[in-house]
Amino acid sequence: MTKLNYLKDNNSDILHVHGIDHYSQIYRLNEYTGLNLYSKILDFSFLKVPKLMSIHNIYHSKEDKLRVASYNHFIDQFDNIICTDIHIHRHCLEYCEENKLDKKIWFIPNSIDIHSFPFESKRSKGK
Repeated sequence: MTKLNYLKDNNSDILHVHGIDHYSQIYRLNEYTGLNLYSKILDFSFLKVPKLMSIHNIYHSKEDKLRVASYNHFIDQFDNIICTDIHIHRHCLEYCEENKLDKKIWFIPNSIDIHSFPFESKRSKGK
């Protein structure tokens, strides 16, 4: 809330958000209350300046409906989106096409060669 209050009083030319915060406490509150508090608290729609978001988070499963909804909530709010992973880029394009959203979406990969270093699920190795 402090960050949002700061933004309300700030007269910047642009807002650039890096990544998407996934606050597990807010998710738990959503589950207990049945309310979508996440989208109410993390709402930048009141800002009239251009908004740019860079999504760096690893997004892999559409099964986690709440996490997908939070991604989509951010996509809805930003007209300019930089995706650093191809599956995030694909999700943004598909979501915007399905919902007829006019967004500028770029794929600018991280400096890691994902073919040489592909994603692997966490492995349990004991201690």
